[in-house]
Amino acid sequence: IKILLNRSSIKESLLPIHRYCRKGFYPGTTIQRQQINDDQVLWTMDLPNYNPSYYTHSSLINDTNEIDSEIISKNFMWNTFDTNYNVDRRTANPVGYYPIDKKGYPLNPLGRTGLCGRGELKRWAVNYQTHLVIMCGTNEIKSGQEIFKYIMEKPRYDDYYRIPSTSTTGTNMNAIKKTLQTFLSNIDRTWNDFDKNNETKIDDIIEHLTFVSTAYIGTIHFEIDFYLEHK
Repeated sequence: IKILLNRSSIKESLLPIHRYCRKGFYPGTTIQRQQINDDQVLWTMDLPNYNPSYYTHSSLINDTNEIDSEIISKNFMWNTFDTNYNVDRRTANPVGYYPIDKKGYPLNPLGRTGLCGRGELKRWAVNYQTHLVIMCGTNEIKSGQEIFKYIMEKPRYDDYYRIPSTSTTGTNMNAIKKTLQTFLSNIDRTWNDFDKNNETKIDDIIEHLTFVSTAYIGTIHFEIDFYLEHK
């Protein structure tokens, strides 16, 4: 996880940028990424032979209100709140903006990833995702403090446990709360006998959400033309 504090912190980070998403195959495919060395990631580094493969999942070809069209539209509003599609296309990290290439495609603000296209993400440029730290008490005390449990999930396609997350349209809390209403209901149905009273409980949880931080996360699903920002 890279929590972007300022421009210099990006360059001075001890962890290589995009280290999980510039080698090997795109997950679930036979599409090979063009390998990018640590010193070749930044767009300021000239790389004449950079010609990565293009990939967008077939389920994202037909655009809807929730999915951008595969062909870049002149109606897309970059680096701002896109009122044409009611989605926030601003980057939340201190880089401040993402560049647009000569063909009109948005570029990852932190550099190359070895692949073009959207992969499995719905939007060009910024894709926001909210992670939920859901905890409960255990009544167990250690060193004078109560021990809490928290929920993790393990996807079918890899071996990494992670905090439950869901896509949102931006960092606006109203958008996040609207998305979490359905998301939390689904979690509750999975683990409990769902009833009408639980709707009230979920509303109460949403009203008392605590924002922790915003971060840019490099994952194996990254491509040049889209990226995730996490809350």
